Amino acid sequence: MKFDVNLGWVLMIVTFACALPAWIQVLIQGKDRQQALIPAALVTLGLLIAILFEYLTTFGSVTLDYSLKFAATGVPPLLFATILARKRQIGSRAPGIKISVVAGLFVWWSLVTMH
Repeated sequence: MKFDVNLGWVLMIVTFACALPAWIQVLIQGKDRQQALIPAALVTLGLLIAILFEYLTTFGSVTLDYSLKFAATGVPPLLFATILARKRQIGSRAPGIKISVVAGLFVWWSLVTMH
């Protein structure tokens, strides 16, 4: 099974939008910008893997059956971003990272359960 081309592009745009709260948080963080930069980059990495999977599925290179294998590489950066944000004690001051992680986990959950 593959995505309809229009649905595939919509999913890629929505997945990209999930990373925006983390990057907005980095921009408004102020003096702790360096602290939030690595968790935001990890969130982006996890979501870029999701976008790659959606792109490959949209154009028929892979099927949805491979979603679990892609999720095995896309979910760990999201979880590591959460751990790192908590370890650096920016979790309470950086809700954007939490929002992006939760949205990213939802994206992966929906992709895995879609097939």
